[in-house]
Amino acid sequence: MKTRVFAALYWLMGLMIGLGAFGHGFSGVKPVRAALATVALPADIRGVIWIVWYFCSGCMLVFGALIIWAWFAARRGHPQALAVPVTVALFWMAVGVAAYSYQHNPFWLLFLAEGLLLLVATLGLRRAEPSAL
Repeated sequence: MKTRVFAALYWLMGLMIGLGAFGHGFSGVKPVRAALATVALPADIRGVIWIVWYFCSGCMLVFGALIIWAWFAARRGHPQALAVPVTVALFWMAVGVAAYSYQHNPFWLLFLAEGLLLLVATLGLRRAEPSAL
């Protein structure tokens, strides 16, 4: 039963992290576009902002894909693949803490929560038999 809870939590966090790319790239871009329209920036600086913005969206998608890949690898008997979601979880948590420390916006705590839940789920699954995943 615990394995099923950890598995559901793992998949939920992997999908939230991965699909967050679309929220970031499509919805999150609107306030940035509006803010940039009010300031005068050189074209090359404006271009770098967009490059980094969509790079972050791509990273979210890649992280989500790696989390899902690690699930299937662990299920095939390679539990060392779960080091990938542990790394993503720790990075996600660090970003959440650092961003919230810099800007006390509760939104950043979502990163901390997602990372923590992914970490808990992954560590819980590491003890499970591959066939139980």
